[in-house]
Amino acid sequence: HAIVLHHIVRLVESRSLDQAGRMIACSVASPDSELKAALFEHLLATDHIEALLKVKSKDVESWLKKADKGPDLLWRYYMIQNKPDLGGKLLWSHATDTSVVIPLDDRVDLLNRAVNSFETALASGTFVENEVDLRRAASEAQECLDVAVLQQRTLKAVVSRSLEDRLAVGRYEKVKSVLVTVSDLYNEYTAPLNLFDLCLLILHSCRHNDAGTIETLWKSIVCEEILPCATRSSYAFNFLKSFMSGSMVEERVKLLSDDAESDPSLPLVEFGAWVDGLKGRIVNLGREVFGTGADFAFPLPFLTACMEGLRMTQFVADSPPDIQSVPPWPLWVLLDVGVPFTHLIDTYEGILLGEDKGLMGSVEEHTRLWNTKSIIELLEEWVARAGHGSGAPALRQLSGAVLSGKLLSRVDSLKSNLAESNVVGTVSGSLYQRLVNVENAVRRLV
Repeated sequence: HAIVLHHIVRLVESRSLDQAGRMIACSVASPDSELKAALFEHLLATDHIEALLKVKSKDVESWLKKADKGPDLLWRYYMIQNKPDLGGKLLWSHATDTSVVIPLDDRVDLLNRAVNSFETALASGTFVENEVDLRRAASEAQECLDVAVLQQRTLKAVVSRSLEDRLAVGRYEKVKSVLVTVSDLYNEYTAPLNLFDLCLLILHSCRHNDAGTIETLWKSIVCEEILPCATRSSYAFNFLKSFMSGSMVEERVKLLSDDAESDPSLPLVEFGAWVDGLKGRIVNLGREVFGTGADFAFPLPFLTACMEGLRMTQFVADSPPDIQSVPPWPLWVLLDVGVPFTHLIDTYEGILLGEDKGLMGSVEEHTRLWNTKSIIELLEEWVARAGHGSGAPALRQLSGAVLSGKLLSRVDSLKSNLAESNVVGTVSGSLYQRLVNVENAVRRLV
């Protein structure tokens, strides 16, 4: 045996792979079970196992199953032997095995490779069992992976925020090494710890359309970015107090008198230091959930009304209020998320017609003019992007809206509303002229 093993290793090391392969195949085909066992162990010990994995043999497969070397060698054998479906099932089974202690990151890696193996099998049409069962397995493994990734993110959030002590006894150790069910992940981890983003992602992953819970989570996310804070504006104070009542954030907003000194621990909301953080958070989370077939997790009218209501608090808190002073950051957020202009125009028009008024609040003589200004800003952005060299999607959307007859009809309606506005002065006239400019630009582009 030693002589045979010596020559096989020399051939492998000298890159005489064809000769080595033939010798290995002959040895594997031999009835000498001791020779085969010695060969398998020797190739493994000398780091030449790849040569063995290329041999198609039930003996090799059987030895790999019994070798207790972990799933990787057998998985590699299946992939080399063009049996990726068996490789996927092997890794999936090992990843979900509760009888062994495996770090969560390793379980996620196993699941990811299992899904890739299933996809390889389906794409190449090479699978041992029937396609229906394979597709079902691939779908279930993907669902398992999705939840495991959310669990991984939950664990990272727990560690980074030092929340271990807030978990029930044994749950921290469990989440580090055992795949938990999606309901347990929500009810035992993300919800009790107020991990609002992850709660939302779990609902999205499960396609659980609970509008009330989703809106509460989004409102809590917004409040986390703004609170605690202070303001010298009674309007901003009342708006934020009302807004907070529907969230799960237990922070405060303080109303300061004009001559009161500001508290460094309570930034003034009207200064807008919170805007960039809120924009980034909504964009990052929105990109994960919007346009994935479960847009209910990104309630567009609700979020638009929330953000425009907050923008209005900045405007009203100005002294004196200047309707031109606050840029349209809610619009930019929604565009960065990937919301099409056609969706946005419908949403903003709904707000103008009075939908979600409770979220926007009310500043009698300015509210309607403000909402009109928001639509004009949207139209200006739409036209600007459509006219840009890289603005093909915006131009297609604009062309479709014009051809349907709806867009220019909306512009005419807005012009009429401005002409009849009770708000007299340069603001109304300026907005009217901006609408005329938008209309002219649209006609040039389409």
